[in-house]
Amino acid sequence: MSYSQSDLPLYDYLTNPTTYNPAYTGITDSYYFKLSHSTQWLGIDGASHTEILDFQKMFRNDKNAIGISIVNDEFGAVRNLNFELNYAFHTKLNYQTDLVLGLKAGYNKLGVDYNLLNIFDPTEAIYLHNDVAEPLPIIGAGFYVSNDRFWFSASAPNLISIKIKSDDSVALFRKRSHKYFNFGYYFFINNQFDLRTQVLGQIVKGAPLSYIVDLGLEYEQKFLVGIHSNPSSFVGFNFGINVLENGRISYGYNFSLNDLSDYANGNHYISFSYFLQKSRGSISNYRGYSKGNILSRKPYIMR
Repeated sequence: MSYSQSDLPLYDYLTNPTTYNPAYTGITDSYYFKLSHSTQWLGIDGASHTEILDFQKMFRNDKNAIGISIVNDEFGAVRNLNFELNYAFHTKLNYQTDLVLGLKAGYNKLGVDYNLLNIFDPTEAIYLHNDVAEPLPIIGAGFYVSNDRFWFSASAPNLISIKIKSDDSVALFRKRSHKYFNFGYYFFINNQFDLRTQVLGQIVKGAPLSYIVDLGLEYEQKFLVGIHSNPSSFVGFNFGINVLENGRISYGYNFSLNDLSDYANGNHYISFSYFLQKSRGSISNYRGYSKGNILSRKPYIMR
């Protein structure tokens, strides 16, 4: 039996938090939209690429939020297409601390095309069956706790572990439940600059703990320059710039730190997001920015 990547690269999760935790739904503003594309291991045949479409709405009571995510992930002969519905309930633990509880439901359309594989022995039992094409359920949950500077979250985007077998009990595919934790802190340097620090970790049975560390310096929430790393596999940089007033274009690039660097040209990420500012009412300029109001009191803003 062999094991391989069956979920998104960790950096894609870092930049699209509702994919691993539904409790992030609604934390940016009333209406939020994001479209992203990433490529992994450029230069290798069958290298993975991922497209994510995310739409969210926070209702006017500031307590309930819903979202829809569509995730297309392809690597080699494997095709994953997720349709996900996210729900989040926003409340307060006290005057300064927010708590969000999230639920995720949907389905994953999994496909494995044997015609795209270089098969050494076509007579093996696994290849005598039709290509794998299975609709799989998605049931996930998570929570998010934050104040003006700190946040922590934990989640399982799919609590269901899947094992696909043929009619004669030949194991064709196994997908385990993944768990995630994320925490970070915002350092308010002065009236113009913030330093955002965060860690995203992934826990899955049968694999070592995987994590990514991200540092980002932001100017008036309009320009961002950052670095990120998983010390065992890659290091990268990212930047973002606001466009169309409430939109942002972001780009990231990762350099491999392992033997893959001899064969692949790194990983690219690009996204565009947009939200309606003040759609949940005005927010005071308590940070003292030189122009306008801050975009959100939340320390984590999905851009």
